[in-house]
Amino acid sequence: MFTQGGKLSASVIKRNGAIESNYKQGVVIFSDDTTTIDFVVNVIQKYFGLKMADAKLAANIINLRGSMLFEVDSTAEAEHIIKSISNDATEKGSELKSEIIIAQQDAPADAQKRHG
Repeated sequence: MFTQGGKLSASVIKRNGAIESNYKQGVVIFSDDTTTIDFVVNVIQKYFGLKMADAKLAANIINLRGSMLFEVDSTAEAEHIIKSISNDATEKGSELKSEIIIAQQDAPADAQKRHG
């Protein structure tokens, strides 16, 4: 199970699995107390195209740090991914939360309180 706590990662995981610190927009995945790591790995593979090993690593980082930011190509894509993750989570009875971050803005100061 995922645990609460942590801050947003300063790193962004690109679709090829590389870690990048500059991005235009992305989707943040937050950890929670009920979502299984297998579900998170599946979401990362499905919506961000990472290979199994990279998806497992990303899920473990989310677990340890509380969240991770994944780069996407457009705000429209981010909105689609957020909606799809929410639908998948609802179907599985998960509380997995995600949020759009645009143009290198930092997560809101209360992101931990709202999503953690």
